[in-house]
Amino acid sequence: MIKWLFIILAVVVLGLLSLAIWVTQTEKSQHAKNSLRLHNAEPNITLDAKTAVVVFSRSGNTGVLADHIAQKHNAELFEITATDYELVLHHTSSD
Repeated sequence: MIKWLFIILAVVVLGLLSLAIWVTQTEKSQHAKNSLRLHNAEPNITLDAKTAVVVFSRSGNTGVLADHIAQKHNAELFEITATDYELVLHHTSSD
């Protein structure tokens, strides 16, 4: 009985670990694609804009949407960045 509990626990732990890695990789991939879109977009800053779009986007998905909204409404787009919150997958190595 205890043997089966350990096997089930190991499967659950491995599943959760796999899910966490998959989510991180997906966010990193989205971030890379969306960074290209945002940085290649036409600048949309005008001096007479009456609307501002302020965005923080970790993976870039929200940033792409914010850029679309800013362009549609002739608004200035301001991006909030946080270097301590970047997507980074830490690899551990055993010596």
